Amino acid sequence: MGFLFDVRLQGEYFLLYVLEDGEMKVFSRKYPLQVYLRGRSKRLTEIAKKLKKIGLVSDFRFEKKTEYLTGERIEVLRLDTFRYEILSKYLKRHVNDLELFNTGIPPETYFMSLTGLFPSALVEVSDTIRLLDSEMDFKWSLPDMRVMEMFLRGPENTALGSRGVSLIVRAEGIEFELTASNTRDFLKELRRIVKEYDPQIVLTDYGDKLIFPVLRRMERAYGIDTGLNMEMAARGVSFISYGSVFYRAPSYYLSGRWHIDRKNSFMYKEAGIEGIVEISRISRIPVQRLARSAIGTAMSALEYDAAIRNGILIPGEKAQSEDFRPLGNLLTSDKGGLVFTPPVGVFKNVAEIDFSQMYPTIMVKYNISPETVRRYGKGRVVPETGYVIDMSRKGIVPMALEKVLKKRAIYKKLKNIDPRYNERQKAIKWILVTCFGYLGYRNARFGKIEAHESVTAIGREILLKAKEIAESRGFTILHALTDSLWVTKDGMTGQDVEELVRDISNSTGISIDVEGTYRWIAFPSSKGVRGVGVPNRFFGVFEDGKIKIRGLMLRRRDVPEFVKKAQKEFISSIARFDNPNPEIVESIGRKIFRRYQIEIKEGILPYHEFVISIRVRRNWKDYKTTTKTAQVLRILSESGINLNPGEVAHYVLTDGVTAAFPYQESMNFDLNHEEYLKLLQRAFDEVIDPFTWEKRYPHKKTVQLSIKW
Repeated sequence: MGFLFDVRLQGEYFLLYVLEDGEMKVFSRKYPLQVYLRGRSKRLTEIAKKLKKIGLVSDFRFEKKTEYLTGERIEVLRLDTFRYEILSKYLKRHVNDLELFNTGIPPETYFMSLTGLFPSALVEVSDTIRLLDSEMDFKWSLPDMRVMEMFLRGPENTALGSRGVSLIVRAEGIEFELTASNTRDFLKELRRIVKEYDPQIVLTDYGDKLIFPVLRRMERAYGIDTGLNMEMAARGVSFISYGSVFYRAPSYYLSGRWHIDRKNSFMYKEAGIEGIVEISRISRIPVQRLARSAIGTAMSALEYDAAIRNGILIPGEKAQSEDFRPLGNLLTSDKGGLVFTPPVGVFKNVAEIDFSQMYPTIMVKYNISPETVRRYGKGRVVPETGYVIDMSRKGIVPMALEKVLKKRAIYKKLKNIDPRYNERQKAIKWILVTCFGYLGYRNARFGKIEAHESVTAIGREILLKAKEIAESRGFTILHALTDSLWVTKDGMTGQDVEELVRDISNSTGISIDVEGTYRWIAFPSSKGVRGVGVPNRFFGVFEDGKIKIRGLMLRRRDVPEFVKKAQKEFISSIARFDNPNPEIVESIGRKIFRRYQIEIKEGILPYHEFVISIRVRRNWKDYKTTTKTAQVLRILSESGINLNPGEVAHYVLTDGVTAAFPYQESMNFDLNHEEYLKLLQRAFDEVIDPFTWEKRYPHKKTVQLSIKW
């Protein structure tokens, strides 16, 4: 019995890396993948014979499969191939008169969906592969594996081989520091370390961007193999997501080892190795690829798997575009989530209740999927929009999400028993958080805006129903945001909240979690419109003393660390009081502010706490005005460091001709104390604002907008 460590496609063979009793064994399997074509029979037979003649197809035959949009059984031509990726590209380029299905799926994921295998499964391999595990098993555990860490010591954003940069290697508690001044000796020493410790997991910081690209070039130039077995699997790319620019570094995989770049893996940051392996198991994406993938990639894989295992054809391209609609229909349907803007001020004894995974639960419960939501026909009518949901067949999206919801429910119950379960449920949570957005993504194969709008329409209906139930029980709604409510009433008790939650759950069919009851919660005013609260910007202290903060400066990346620490200290000091009045708050604020003011001017604070981090939106030459970011990027470029759009630049505010300077270049520059004090003042004003609102504006009333879409 072994642990399915990895699956890699090499040529026409799938390589199965199986870890058995600490030894890595490699098995090869030649297994055909399928592509399907629809069109005229004569044309299909003609193209199939041609493809077989040139060696792209091993076999072909006609068979019946389920069409994705209509649910009908249709006749298609099945092409079996050992050269799946080449065939897929060939058909897209040269065959324009036929419909293509099941192309462009990552081959390892496709192979595992067809065979029922999944990464990290328990298997028995002989002449056949016997699966001894289930992706739904929650008691799985990782075998003991040797771990090696690699990172650079030296100036930030500087690659291996640069002046003043050394490679730090850690294994079994021993640290090695290697310099590349003599490249040949450097490679030989690294080879010795890798051979001696033979790691199965290699954890790096910026390995994809700054270590392995240089190491690979060194190996080729000097003909010395370090034994890491590196392979560049994907190039670096900048991309836009939800209006922000991000950069994904190149991907360097290791054969027979896992390389996880801690600085190039969102999932590692959020949920560690346990979270990566959990999502890898349920999505059938190999660990190294999953570690670098966006969550949408995992969602797509879950949908592919649901389709493949249920005999549903996967469109080669997005199956349908948005229909033309009257303007009135757009205004009615495309509203988004329901929001009740909070009033400005401080409120006592407030309960926060959240619908548990509202949107994914709606998608499963109401069978919402691109192929089930229609503008006309028979089925369940979506409120406001007039769309109709076909309940006669199960949609692909609900199929994909069902097992995800089930597993997270199990892990949430066990998360306090074992920290591993908590990491796994956090990883799954990100699929549930992003699946709704992916449903409306214009390029998603299983995306459709009408399905996206149906989810928000039902969500609004549910939140309104919850509001009505709460108000019928004497509660006041202070704030509502998509799937959460902040409620209060005179003399409110824990039992009152429990009864409210039970009533709402029974009425809506969606479970609700009680986030907690605040001793007090503060809602600051909008900076643009005084007297109007801001959705999801608040801070408060629960009955158990835990503090919750959303939307304030300490949650932002582009704020120096000392400002975040000062704001957090200010709020923590206020949180000790059950009833902090304006005088107490202002007094505490003055003391903390003055202390930081002195520490700034006298140079007591550590230099690194003044660093501001900002995500680069474009190349420095493309900036039309000389902003601080443009100045920093220009200086970095002149130093030989070119950041791609989406990467993060770190700088400090300086007192001189140049307003901002890169952090690693700025040690000889004086800091602009006045600019930093302005940032500190803004952070303190955010906290003071809700406590002193009535005192500062005695004749103004705070405004609570009833509904905001």
